[in-house]
Amino acid sequence: MQIATIIEDCKDILGINNRLVIYTLGCPRHCKNCETPEFIDPDHSFDVDIISILRTMQLEKYDGVTISGGDPFFQKEELKKLVDYLSIYFDDILIYTGYKFEELQDETSLEIFKNISVLIDGEYIESLDQGERLRGSTNQRFFFFKEKYKDAYLKLNFQERKQQEVYHYGRLIGLVGLKK
Repeated sequence: MQIATIIEDCKDILGINNRLVIYTLGCPRHCKNCETPEFIDPDHSFDVDIISILRTMQLEKYDGVTISGGDPFFQKEELKKLVDYLSIYFDDILIYTGYKFEELQDETSLEIFKNISVLIDGEYIESLDQGERLRGSTNQRFFFFKEKYKDAYLKLNFQERKQQEVYHYGRLIGLVGLKK
């Protein structure tokens, strides 16, 4: 799978509590003022065995995982394998996608949804950015596949945005937590 970067100890920024955040490469959307333009273009030189990497990590110290990009559904088959593996360790898995939920009704996507807690869908539209913590723009929608997380995610979404530094293979490229 083409992985841009992995962020450890991301607290209440891209999901509730202490999270592991995985950024994938590749996105066909090219949203204006994308938060992570460095992750738009696929690059096979960044193909990694993400599950082998995760096996070396202390996953028990995280409360959940967030997968963003690029767009994780750009690598849908690999995403399914990743989510299947992560669901062994985590009940709370959040995925961001620029696709609309209605575009993700194929068999692979439906299998992915069985193992995640939340999906935030839709392209980023800068004019609809209201400074919410989790949604980049108000056209994006929450889909809760595990209702027990709904209240916590909605409460966090309306708190002030926080940001955290992001490194791409050792080089600081910016901040996560969505632009303001």
